[in-house]
Amino acid sequence: MPDEKPGALWNDVWSFEQRLRAGAGRASPRPEDAELAGVLQHIAARRRTRLAAPQLRAVPAPALKPPAAPGSVLGVERVTPQIAILQLAKPAGFRFEPGQHIKLGVPGGPKNPYTIASAPGDPHLEFCIESMPGGRVSPRLSALAPGAQVELGPKASGDFTLVPNVHTHVMLATVTGISPFRSMLRAAAARGTWSSRFVILHGASFRDELVYQEELQALTQQFPQFVRYVPSVSRPTDARNSGFSGLKGRVADLAVAFLQELRARTPGRIQVYACGHPEMVGTAHSSLEPLGLPVLSEVFD
Repeated sequence: MPDEKPGALWNDVWSFEQRLRAGAGRASPRPEDAELAGVLQHIAARRRTRLAAPQLRAVPAPALKPPAAPGSVLGVERVTPQIAILQLAKPAGFRFEPGQHIKLGVPGGPKNPYTIASAPGDPHLEFCIESMPGGRVSPRLSALAPGAQVELGPKASGDFTLVPNVHTHVMLATVTGISPFRSMLRAAAARGTWSSRFVILHGASFRDELVYQEELQALTQQFPQFVRYVPSVSRPTDARNSGFSGLKGRVADLAVAFLQELRARTPGRIQVYACGHPEMVGTAHSSLEPLGLPVLSEVFD
């Protein structure tokens, strides 16, 4: 509370409270308190009338809306015509580690594994789906609307998770390959404790394909000593990238010089992760591992 003298209002409240406390100890109103006695008699008469009246039946509480069935589409965000973020109802007791995946599909159709983009503590499951030409699953999933149903695999799996005892995690992603890293960062932010640094190099052909860019930039601003988000586009001269102020070039190519500089300034262990386009993942392995930088990878569907 501020160390200020209470104003007139607080004085009035205090005085009124003192009068109530003093009056509470009296067995009955004094004769001179005729007005107060009249008020109390009126209250007593109203109470007798109310008790004598028939009791009203209680109005039943409105029925609670049943929870959505596991896999129900709760929300859809259209990032581009080809990319959609789906929020799905989470099965009761569902557990996973940030970076793991689960199989998804429309009822009666085939299923593919998709990495979970939400954190374990989030109330729903979130997936970032890019519709791939000729794909068996992604075009169907990305076209769903709220209220639709998605079939979920029985459990999450995969070992594309954070390596322990690392000073700096460097994450290379293209487009929707950012999903596992978003899950990892959300989980770390929710814990409120940071034992490592995170550097994210996120690339796409076009700036509007940089999924979760604003959220990851906000994490960088909130935790600047632990998170650094670096976006890049590979077609900087395209009109679709007008006004983009990030890096220009392919993620795997930018990563070599970036990591060499980072390693010169980082005293602890660096672990590299790559998720996204197969060509980017392959280039990360072939260009970084000869430099003594281990790469853990996952090709994103």
